[in-house]
Amino acid sequence: MKRKTSAKVTPSRRKAAHSKGVRLLFVGGTRTGKTIAARALANGLGLDLYQLDLSAVTGKYISDTEKNLRRVFEEVEASGTVLLLDEADALFGKRTTVRDAHDRYRHVEMDCLLRRIEKFYGIAILSAASRKNFDAAFLRRFDFIIPISRGKPAGRRSP
Repeated sequence: MKRKTSAKVTPSRRKAAHSKGVRLLFVGGTRTGKTIAARALANGLGLDLYQLDLSAVTGKYISDTEKNLRRVFEEVEASGTVLLLDEADALFGKRTTVRDAHDRYRHVEMDCLLRRIEKFYGIAILSAASRKNFDAAFLRRFDFIIPISRGKPAGRRSP
């Protein structure tokens, strides 16, 4: 029996011509199953899931962050693994005006990561608590924005 849902998958208005990958944004509150959905997707495709901890790749200097991101993305691409950036809204919140060097550094890091995601030749999934946490320029970079809501306990299971 198919379960009816009112959730609507929103396709992006445009697909970047230079990208051959797929970018998904899973949106839902805490403990709704965004990570489980990413695991299920990877499992269904017969692929491994690589969950990237952004704090592990962020360096003291911008060049360090760029090098670390390049290395991780190249390894994930070469292995054919599905990439998951969990709690992306912690890093990718709405961009604000630059008031000091910290704001500027954060913007440069965000831009670097967005460029890597756009060029990624694979499946990249970002998860976030709310779609409202992102600006329109960020949301345009996704092929699909998928709302994830807490299902009934009997209908949920881990892959």
